[in-house]
Amino acid sequence: MDYNENEFKAKANIKARRIWLVFALLLSANYGTDVSQGGYPSTNFIIFLILCWVPFFAGDLLLRIRGKADDRYRYALVIGYGIFYTFLICTTDSPIAFTYILPVTSLLVLYKNRKFMVTCGIVNSLIIIGSAAYR
Repeated sequence: MDYNENEFKAKANIKARRIWLVFALLLSANYGTDVSQGGYPSTNFIIFLILCWVPFFAGDLLLRIRGKADDRYRYALVIGYGIFYTFLICTTDSPIAFTYILPVTSLLVLYKNRKFMVTCGIVNSLIIIGSAAYR
């Protein structure tokens, strides 16, 4: 059985994209429900949707243009979701909002790069500390 690095990267990127899509859909619905019940201003929801979906579609475009095995997709994933997550954790009143990063951090295992995973974990910790200071 031959190992094909490009095939591995393509499969990891596709799995990561699918999970990112599902999580973006779920969080959009959840945040939208909170807005409709008066939990947040509608302007927050518009910003939320922009920060949620623009990075997702930019990453999708990257995969379409550069190919499914492009190594830069993992950076698009963590930076795009990181910006979105930072906004979310700074604006939500949910005490469990910090857990919204867990599905995405679990995706990092797909890439099998320890340094990348540790760096993302450190940045996540800084985001949580920063949001606590902000609030």
